[in-house]
Amino acid sequence: MIFHPEQDIAPSADPYRVLVAIRDENDLYPLLRPAAALARAQEGEVCLLTVTRTGAQPAWLKLPEEKNDDTPIQINVQSGRNVGAVILQQIQQLEPDLLILGWRGRTSRGRYLLSRTLDPVIQGAPCDVIVLRGEYIDKMKHVLVPVAGGPNAPRAFDIARAIAPEAEIIALYVASQ
Repeated sequence: MIFHPEQDIAPSADPYRVLVAIRDENDLYPLLRPAAALARAQEGEVCLLTVTRTGAQPAWLKLPEEKNDDTPIQINVQSGRNVGAVILQQIQQLEPDLLILGWRGRTSRGRYLLSRTLDPVIQGAPCDVIVLRGEYIDKMKHVLVPVAGGPNAPRAFDIARAIAPEAEIIALYVASQ
């Protein structure tokens, strides 16, 4: 599905669904805000997923009181020890169009590129995946989109526009000599 937030979307049986895997309260708002913006651009919905050992909802996992739009947001708490396997299982059940994951920016040691949880999820997810690092800023002024001329460049611009509609979006292409 090509992401065109500025176009009317033909109604379908299933709404555009963004699944957001939340590790802890530090991930909640930085991942929820762009997820809601992307879902809103597609007239879709957001599902927040967290995995705990007991399956009990953590006290910090609450919808923001200042939520000022009508984008549906659901909370999904699952139990398990292997977080990556639970995320992949939920992807199979919920069939999201997009998965958003947070990454703290520390590479793991050993055989994993990002982490023991992220690597298998990114490789096994049958949907689009966005890995976000850092904090979400409400009023982004500039967005840098590195491009290499491939098929994902237009999609990257559409996503940047949905997340930061007022920002100046700059493409960076590094040409070889």
